[in-house]
Amino acid sequence: MKVKVFYLYERSPKVKLVEIGGELTLSQFLYKLGIRYDSVVVAVNGRVVHKPHVITLKEGDSIEILELSDGG
Repeated sequence: MKVKVFYLYERSPKVKLVEIGGELTLSQFLYKLGIRYDSVVVAVNGRVVHKPHVITLKEGDSIEILELSDGG
């Protein structure tokens, strides 16, 4: 099963098709990518996700990841 991931926090955003083996929640998927959910904003199919452990990814889902940054 493949999902499309948009890495929007990089200088030039990139898009990757990522193979996920079987059924995963969004929080499990982010963990496999080495991304802490509390340090990013994530949208699945254009909708911001507040509870990543509730969302189960499906074939063809589009996942946008935007990194939060501190300023001072």
